Amino acid sequence: MDDRPVKGVVTYTLYYVEVEKTGQWTTMQTNNTWLIINDLTRDALYSMYVMATENDKTSRSSSVITVLAQPDLLGLPEPVIKITPDHLDSVYTQNDKILINCSVPVDITKEHLNIDLTAGSHSASNDHGVSWVVEELETDSSVDTVTCAVTDTDGRQNVAMRHLLVRFGPIAKMDKEKVRAFDDQSAELSCTVKGFPSPAIRFEIDGKAVKGETRVKVIAMNTYRATLHLKNVTGMAGIYSCIAEKNGSQSIDTAELVISRELLPVNPRLILSCCEKEQIEGDCLQACSIGKVPPSIGNCSQYAASLLKCASDVVDHSDCCALRGVSGKCLPLCSGDSFSTDVDCTPFAITIMECFVRGREGSPKPVQNVEYEISENGKLKLKWEDSDGSDTYRYYAVYYKKRDEEGEYKIEKLAEHSVELNVEPDTAYDVGIISANAFGHSPLVFLDVPSTNVGKSKSSSGVSSAFFVLLLLFCCGVVIIGIIYLGRRRDLPAPFGKLVRRQQPTRTHATVAFENPAYVAGHEVEIRGLGTGRVANGVDAEWQSQDLQASTGVEEYRNGMRYAKLESA
Repeated sequence: MDDRPVKGVVTYTLYYVEVEKTGQWTTMQTNNTWLIINDLTRDALYSMYVMATENDKTSRSSSVITVLAQPDLLGLPEPVIKITPDHLDSVYTQNDKILINCSVPVDITKEHLNIDLTAGSHSASNDHGVSWVVEELETDSSVDTVTCAVTDTDGRQNVAMRHLLVRFGPIAKMDKEKVRAFDDQSAELSCTVKGFPSPAIRFEIDGKAVKGETRVKVIAMNTYRATLHLKNVTGMAGIYSCIAEKNGSQSIDTAELVISRELLPVNPRLILSCCEKEQIEGDCLQACSIGKVPPSIGNCSQYAASLLKCASDVVDHSDCCALRGVSGKCLPLCSGDSFSTDVDCTPFAITIMECFVRGREGSPKPVQNVEYEISENGKLKLKWEDSDGSDTYRYYAVYYKKRDEEGEYKIEKLAEHSVELNVEPDTAYDVGIISANAFGHSPLVFLDVPSTNVGKSKSSSGVSSAFFVLLLLFCCGVVIIGIIYLGRRRDLPAPFGKLVRRQQPTRTHATVAFENPAYVAGHEVEIRGLGTGRVANGVDAEWQSQDLQASTGVEEYRNGMRYAKLESA
């Protein structure tokens, strides 16, 4: 510790970790100079070192050793690894020249043993009858483990390993070149750094330290991920630098932080209108609206070029594309970057369009209850409401232009739910409103303003449509009730007669049954029948009167028969 004699009780702490699954180091403590470790993973390679503590004083770390959790096979010698130069801590510098010797301390001329040496991408084997093998190489980050294996003709094997630590780096790399803020105006920038020993990592913008929380996590051997958390990025857009430093070496990589206000499209009619303009038809048009097409349609290869042309906005969808198997050469299409025109991306057209359409699922819902009012000449006042109760950050874009004008839309961006626009009097305007956040924007809600004369006012087309639907339902109800009423009075035209079921006479009404009416010359008719039912005075309703009236109706819906009306007294 400080070269003074140790007088107190010494506590030894063993640190060990599995090399292939580097993470949290496991610790064990003892007052002895030995320790038994249980529950190791068979055939796994472990790195280990020890530190001593006495009266709150801690020693330097011991050298790091490697242990292979594998039992020796009986009958085979233990291979021995020697490295020249042999550093006690097994730490080497990048491009150091080292000589690795792997040998067995027995005569193998009669046993036919094979010796195989592996170090990173380098490998060598012994000559027949020779009990050693040597390999000279330059160290780099890939040469982290030296393996020496002895094998006999029966396939039995004995293996020794040694772990090397090579100083390299640091090497910093931003995980994304362009990062967009979340809808609550927070943001995360992450940077992956490789290097040994562990480098110091920090974030800067314009040469100044960033005010935010930085967390560093070990994700693999000598590999670290630093994440910068920013809570409020308002006014903090720009180029951020990830800086890794160690022993005078420095590595820098940059990424751009984009604030959500840049997410609005120039033309509000977006992807679907582009697809219609490109004459994409049938089921393939569903790719532009819902992001999918029926499986039986295939990949819509005939429209692939048009789909790739219309799949364009200012949001980075490369993560979605990568997860869905889009080729790395075509990923620039998902982020709006330039790419080589020699690359054929038509097989991924539907997938890329799906990511563009589905990528807006985190976007706000369309606004509702949009209304306008012309309070004075040249002033168009709009107001609207959100269609959900979310309190997350969002803003609005109002697009407007003269209806007959071919130019671009004018745009007003605001965070309130109303705006007053300067317009020309007595002019028809197309107006649209978009709700947006960092993930994208809602579908457009259009409002038809036929005239900007003073006193004009109207609600959005959605509300008007609902009114007309209710009016239509009311009219249909009136027509149906009228048909039923007229049908009971037998006043309907012939085509509607069959549609109405006649009311059956009650048993208290006088009726007559006709049996085989016989029509004779002139207006005479011979009828045989029987009256049924009872009249009010209790007299049987038989032939109370012979006053028969010839029918003048020839309607087909009366079963094709003429009839006579029998009046009962």
